[in-house]
Amino acid sequence: MNHFSPKSLAFYGIAITSVIVLFSVVSALGESKLKAPAKIEGHYRVTRSSLPECLPPNGVNLNVHQSGIYLTASFLPMGPKNATTPAVAPLAEVEKNTLTGRWHEPTLVLEGLVFPHNFHSNGDKFESKSAICSGKGQLVANLTATVQQKVLQGSLSLGSPPIKIDFWAEKQPDIQKVPDH
Repeated sequence: MNHFSPKSLAFYGIAITSVIVLFSVVSALGESKLKAPAKIEGHYRVTRSSLPECLPPNGVNLNVHQSGIYLTASFLPMGPKNATTPAVAPLAEVEKNTLTGRWHEPTLVLEGLVFPHNFHSNGDKFESKSAICSGKGQLVANLTATVQQKVLQGSLSLGSPPIKIDFWAEKQPDIQKVPDH
């Protein structure tokens, strides 16, 4: 059997040309239509002015992690009064305090369970009828916010029945890690 016959060459030529044309069309459509979601990952400082009085005066830090359109987030109290980084918390505490959700540009929607004591500096508990301030048990949390430049603005519903908190949070500068030698 001769593989270099005119019919075989025509068949292979058409097959290769078809693959090249299809690849070019798909590549052109992908470059023009598919866009990566904006990067919103980072630390957002939610200040006391928008939080209940029992929460720390330094505010609360919302840590947002992003993988494409999928998000995870956690709340931690801020460090010392003038700090812009979250207080150090054991990993087990952060894992218990996780919200998950999606990024539908420009809106993000997160939900999950949080422990109220993660909002308090040094795990302080306050005498209050509010579930947020009492520090007892887990609370159902739903967060909806819009992102404009480096600011999150939205509402956080905590507990059942939900206590709605409107908030405003500013993105903090990324912390530069010093490489180990």
